[in-house]
Amino acid sequence: MNCYFYRMFRHWLILLLLFCAGWTWPGSRLTAQYTETDIKIYNFTDGLSHRNVFAIEQDAGGLIWLATINGLNSFDGYGFQHFDQQEAYAGLEMINELELDEDSLLYATSPDYFISHNLQTGRARRFQIKAGEIRRRESVVPTAATSGANGGVFMVLQEERSGRLSLNHYRPGKDKLPVRIAELDGQYNQRPLVHRGDTIYCGAYQSELWLLDALTGSRIASHQLPPTPAGETSRISDLHARPDALWILLEDGRVFSHHYGSTDFTLFPAATPATGNSPLQSLHVAENGDIYVGGFGSLFVYDHWKREWEDLDAPIRQLVKNTCTYRDILVDISGTAWVASDFGAIRITRNDRLFTQYLSGGSEYCSNVYCSTRGITEDENGIVYISYYNSIHRLDPVTNDLRPLFPSNDYFNYPYGLHYYNDHLYTGDGARINLKDLRVEQLFADDGESEGAITQSATDSIIWYGYDQQLLFHDPRTDSTSIYRDDRGRSWNQLTNGSTITYLLHRPGKLFVGTKDAGLYELSLAKGQLRQWQKDSTQFGLASNRINAIHFRAGGGYQSSNVTKKTRRNDSGDERNSQSNNRIQPASSPTEGQLFLATAKGIHRVDLPSGLVTAYISENGAELPNDFINGILPEGDSVIWVSTDHGLCRFSLENVKCANFFTTDGLSSDEFNRISFFRSRNGRMYFGGLNGINAFRPEPRFLEERRERSQVPLMITDFTYVDGRLDSIFAMDPTEINERGRIELSHRDRQFNFSFSLADYRSPNQNRYSYFLEGYDQGWSGESTDYNLRFTDLPPGDYILHVKARVAQEDWMDRQLSIPLIIEQPYYYNWWFWVSVIGVIVLVGFGLLRYRIHLTEQQRLALEKTVKERTAELAAEKQKSEELLLNILPAQTARELMANGHANAYRHERVTVFFSDFVSFTAIASKLEPEVLVRELDLCFRTFDEIVANYGLEKIKTIGDAYLFIGGHDTDETGLAAINCVRAARDIQAFLKSHHASAKAQQRPAFKARIGMHTGPIVAGVVGTHKFAYDIWGETVNIAARMESNGVAEGIVVSESTYKLIRSEFACRPYKTFEEHERQVEMWEVLG
Repeated sequence: MNCYFYRMFRHWLILLLLFCAGWTWPGSRLTAQYTETDIKIYNFTDGLSHRNVFAIEQDAGGLIWLATINGLNSFDGYGFQHFDQQEAYAGLEMINELELDEDSLLYATSPDYFISHNLQTGRARRFQIKAGEIRRRESVVPTAATSGANGGVFMVLQEERSGRLSLNHYRPGKDKLPVRIAELDGQYNQRPLVHRGDTIYCGAYQSELWLLDALTGSRIASHQLPPTPAGETSRISDLHARPDALWILLEDGRVFSHHYGSTDFTLFPAATPATGNSPLQSLHVAENGDIYVGGFGSLFVYDHWKREWEDLDAPIRQLVKNTCTYRDILVDISGTAWVASDFGAIRITRNDRLFTQYLSGGSEYCSNVYCSTRGITEDENGIVYISYYNSIHRLDPVTNDLRPLFPSNDYFNYPYGLHYYNDHLYTGDGARINLKDLRVEQLFADDGESEGAITQSATDSIIWYGYDQQLLFHDPRTDSTSIYRDDRGRSWNQLTNGSTITYLLHRPGKLFVGTKDAGLYELSLAKGQLRQWQKDSTQFGLASNRINAIHFRAGGGYQSSNVTKKTRRNDSGDERNSQSNNRIQPASSPTEGQLFLATAKGIHRVDLPSGLVTAYISENGAELPNDFINGILPEGDSVIWVSTDHGLCRFSLENVKCANFFTTDGLSSDEFNRISFFRSRNGRMYFGGLNGINAFRPEPRFLEERRERSQVPLMITDFTYVDGRLDSIFAMDPTEINERGRIELSHRDRQFNFSFSLADYRSPNQNRYSYFLEGYDQGWSGESTDYNLRFTDLPPGDYILHVKARVAQEDWMDRQLSIPLIIEQPYYYNWWFWVSVIGVIVLVGFGLLRYRIHLTEQQRLALEKTVKERTAELAAEKQKSEELLLNILPAQTARELMANGHANAYRHERVTVFFSDFVSFTAIASKLEPEVLVRELDLCFRTFDEIVANYGLEKIKTIGDAYLFIGGHDTDETGLAAINCVRAARDIQAFLKSHHASAKAQQRPAFKARIGMHTGPIVAGVVGTHKFAYDIWGETVNIAARMESNGVAEGIVVSESTYKLIRSEFACRPYKTFEEHERQVEMWEVLG
């Protein structure tokens, strides 16, 4: 009892705290529809020539152009190109204005100069505005510009010395310099311009707007904009022209619109947020109605959907850690905003979050933290109930109040499927929850596997359950639950041989039943008659037998050219329709018309009167984001919303097109669940998946954004090829390709590369491309984010390269890039070449005839050649033998042996003899396997051989673990030979120490060596006639051996005779003496 009161106390205490604090339950994520803003600032580190940017424009091809204090730049989404190397821009630093005219001419202005840049040809010309010599502090500075009629540009020029202002007009092809058409009163340089028809709109004094004649510059009219309620006026800081109206920005932040031809000026009703003492200076009105304004420390955007201003300066200030001046604003074709500032070019991507997320990000009540939803329903008050693994949440869509239905977590179940009726929630596994007291009852035994199939009859309120392989019904009027049986007493299991039910849809007198692996059934409730649609490889049918959902639509539907399924009868006489997949998910259908089935392979439309089936799957061009369909909800008669295993789709039945949405569009997850979709009474849609619920109302902006982005151009940004004749890489400017309309290459140009870019700058790294080389490829390539394309060894011919693009998982853009490519045929493909070949063949035939006459002579010459070749082979073999002998014996001995068949022994008076021996060799050898021992010795002696050869010394032999070599036997410089012997000895000890350290780290034995050397006379020669070897004899050899045996491990000892030869090069110290033939022999240890 105490436990019960404690639980009740805890329950009410939690509710009280939640009510007082106005707090939502932990784990719920309450997110209304909002705008997510991503900001990227481009500066030096990104390749921009300077961070101080004055103006930004976008051309018709999609390239972004930027005017900086260090020249002109273009940007294609992946990198910047500088134009400081072009002749027209050489020596110019600051570009302060950019203006595009209708003839694709870009005008870039700079003090005393302006540049006309033809974007179609890539050619640019520079013009000097001021006549005569350019002098410091006497510049003529363009302060404003607007494109003119029939091409050209109007500019406001200010003389720096006098401050005078003038309106000038430049017409390409007609004027060599801008022509002054009017003097402008006043000396302040802020004179924004807009050209419209025959009129130029010009900002004048304070809030005064002039209308000037475009031909003469004379003033047509003057308008004074209304003051503030306090009677204050403000200067016009910027003008922006839209097709229907002129928009005007004042420094105090007020925005006016003016329809052309009228005299009225309308104040924009939503006041710009206060900017303090910082005047606003830049204005842009986007095509979608968003308004951007900027100035020093102020940057705002008015969202026309939300009808409110958003501060963009705050997040930018956090990034740059400073206050920016926003000089120019552009909204490009993709809807991305660009702002020119003194801290770089700012890219602002505002993604409207079209979807409201609930339970995304996880909850402590959800399994594995994340809330994988399993059912949605609604009561008569509009309260939405959401079930997921473990429990149920209650959502008030009006207040966005989301909380667990069981706050103390008393209810623990897996509510798969959810239905509301008369103050009760019914779950697919037979549980009934009384919403008044949260009492839970079990209507039938929960001893099977529930797929969440539950529906209710609209006529008699009977609630139907598909539980495992049983069909049950509950009558709320009698509060009884029974297994369905037809008039002959047959249950569902008996009628269908045990098909697992996944979805139910009730119609008067009928029940449409989706199954896990047997397709769709139409069940006549009274007589138990069945009509079935299923997958059949020999008949037209479903693409999958798994049915996940069913939607009913009344009346006729749209016809499709996709696969149509035909009706047939089974052996029992029931009508059976073949389908392509027997798994049926959710189904939605019209009354006497059609069913729409969500299956494991696409959407299927079933015409009920005829039984014909139409499948919408990706391979038939349905453009679904994924073929595994989980749910279907209708939007009117011609559109359905479809949830899949990878994205959400707005599917048009009229044109069989999908507008796909993913996490990049604001979904909480791309993967959705079955039995987790619902349309509320007010039209709001709910789709649940692995990470909570996504809710939304179908609005025009869902498609508006898609239509805008589908028009974004795809452009070629680079083309290089390897010139096969010159074996060099050449680049072709994209403007040259556009001007020619094709690319022509020689057959020698075996490799070429394309680079392209989609002018959607929201997130360039997510832009994906696919290509198809017409005339070579069989179809489109797999999509990739790689924007570079390389071709190698294409055969000669005419091709067309097609490239298409899309952003992430969105639809492919309408615009494609098509580039004709011509690879010229080689000369041997021409007719004249083959005529020449035939002539050559005739000449060759004549030559062959003469050749037969001289055949005997040729055979004789061939025989002589063979004899010479054999002689050369013998000489080569002899050479090999001599080289082998020279490798075994000293050169002098080898030559004597080859010349005489034997070699004499010779006495050498001053030879340094080297002996080395491994310390404790026997003990170490006993611990090693023979193969390992030999491998270690081979490694050491091979290294010794290389060291000896490097110093020009002569190896004599190895004796067990001893190594013997000499130096000075073949040279008069015996001192140098002794020094080289010591150097070799030091290298050998260094190698052994390094090898010993490595072996010790690996816990295996290794060798240390003693080295001894003595210099004196020896006798050297070859003994024996078989397997002869070169050897040395004499007391010098014995003393060298004694030196080694009396030496020190890892050290080098030498005799006194050797010491005298090396002491100028090496530091030595007396070591000890030993007796040899009754005389004392002194030993010296080499140091270092």
